[in-house]
Amino acid sequence: MVTDSGTDSDGMCEADFGDARSCRDDCSLVCEGGDACVAPRCEPVDAGMEEECGVRWPARPDRPDALDDQEVVFALRDLQLDQRASWAELGWDLDQRCTLSTADEASCIPPGASSPPLDGREGRDNVFGATILEELADADPGLGAAVQARMSAGEALLLHIGGWNGQADDPLVEVWLAQTVGVDRADGEPEPQWDGADVWDVSSANFVTMANRPRLGDDRAYIANRTLVVRLPDREELVFPLSGGAQLELRMTETRLTGTLSEDTRRLEDVVITGRFALIDLEAALGKAGICPGTELRARLERRLATSLDLRSDPETASPGVTCDAVSAAFPLVGVRAGLGARVEPPPPPEDRCPAG
Repeated sequence: MVTDSGTDSDGMCEADFGDARSCRDDCSLVCEGGDACVAPRCEPVDAGMEEECGVRWPARPDRPDALDDQEVVFALRDLQLDQRASWAELGWDLDQRCTLSTADEASCIPPGASSPPLDGREGRDNVFGATILEELADADPGLGAAVQARMSAGEALLLHIGGWNGQADDPLVEVWLAQTVGVDRADGEPEPQWDGADVWDVSSANFVTMANRPRLGDDRAYIANRTLVVRLPDREELVFPLSGGAQLELRMTETRLTGTLSEDTRRLEDVVITGRFALIDLEAALGKAGICPGTELRARLERRLATSLDLRSDPETASPGVTCDAVSAAFPLVGVRAGLGARVEPPPPPEDRCPAG
């Protein structure tokens, strides 16, 4: 039990560790709810962890941009939502601060705790995976498999790379993403086979009609040592399917997509979309996902969020004394070579799953 001094009877956990992060001094207990230390859920921290910190995406290659006209297309699938065993290994250091213990200075303080959540390995920021996705996986153990099944059946994302020089380094490429709407195959198969021969139609809603420009695009993306780095526009909608016909709607700031081109360019590996998920956008996303106010699950998530916010949605406003208003997030995917079809009308959006009032 937690004593009045804020520690358990063995002196290992402070009561204000309300975000259920591991007790780094011992890594044997976890504090939940600010009033108890319960069974372990962590792995021992490597002894040299503090020496390797601040892992970031690769920098833009320092070389002239040559005339290049190659294009490649990948369909993205296998979104990993169950991150209970992997959250600490996913994503990048978004705030350029390594919060590996409660003594480390953070970029802001969560509204419901006196100290911030801890980073993952090498300062990786992915508190959403450590907290909210943990709660969702505990509530619905089949969620991850259901999401991957829907994406494999055709509810995927298409990623288009243009202006590539075909080499391991290219300081300037154009990239856009769009939701897939349907697939065509020369062999007449009605469903995608993920063998490189799928030709995907994409949603016209992902493009600005008057300017014929993608909403989810970056004309200053680059490739460094075969790693693609894309800076996506702030708060543009990314949608992933959930179980039961629901959707996860992402609107993040400082959103990046990174992934490594395989040597034969048949796959885009280690794809991850990272960003700052503002509380105001996260609350809206929970409603779209059917996690409605007043439900037990929503109440649990709100309690976790109060102690789990670890970033400012606008990095320019970060300061050790201010209140966090966003949570860091990382969403891993896998890319398979594909073909680009036509732009078509998207299907109607799902019905509102949270009735008004």
